[in-house]
Amino acid sequence: MDPTDIRYILDDLACNASQEALQELYMLYYKRIARYIGLYVRYDGAVMELTSDVFFAVWENRLNFPKSGISMLISTGSPNSRH
Repeated sequence: MDPTDIRYILDDLACNASQEALQELYMLYYKRIARYIGLYVRYDGAVMELTSDVFFAVWENRLNFPKSGISMLISTGSPNSRH
């Protein structure tokens, strides 16, 4: 993936509250984040729920994250806080 693509998606998410951008992030990163969480959680249902929590946290905090904060959240698959 071209790094400018992710920057465009994150800008669209943060600046325009774009649900399409969130969906695009979901499609691009769901498996990666779920695999990361799966390293620590063995129950598939919990992995799916926690992965969804990551995207919920991104959406809820999209205006509060600096761009690097969203990138870091996406790259690690770990929410800063659990809702």
